[in-house]
Amino acid sequence: MKYIRAIIVEDDKFCLELLMLSLKKYCPLIHVIGDASCRDMAIELINSRKPDLVFFDVNLKDGDSFEVLDSVHYKEFKRIFISSAIQEAFRAVQYNAVDFLLKPLDPLLLVKAINRAFDNSNVEPYFNKVNHGIAS
Repeated sequence: MKYIRAIIVEDDKFCLELLMLSLKKYCPLIHVIGDASCRDMAIELINSRKPDLVFFDVNLKDGDSFEVLDSVHYKEFKRIFISSAIQEAFRAVQYNAVDFLLKPLDPLLLVKAINRAFDNSNVEPYFNKVNHGIAS
């Protein structure tokens, strides 16, 4: 099976750990290749590691994820926003977000967002199996 290489852009350690645990438990084909807690680190990581998927919190301590997206050279990745800044959902769509999930993170919605991001790939049947194991 093909792994999906992912980066997480999140400045809150608790939220980062929760997302990592959710991915490990419900989406084992997601391989987290790095995480960034600030704008410049995120830009460097995305450009150098060239992920398939990036999870973004909107607000970072030194800016926001939209500044990251404006600044990266490598742009061939899917984007899923996970934030409590609901007012930024429309802007996320303008930046080609696959989904905008609210904090606290709901694992079922996370799995559905990943399904949506990769619905034409060979990973979807696996995610659908996992999906059925989550209580709705």
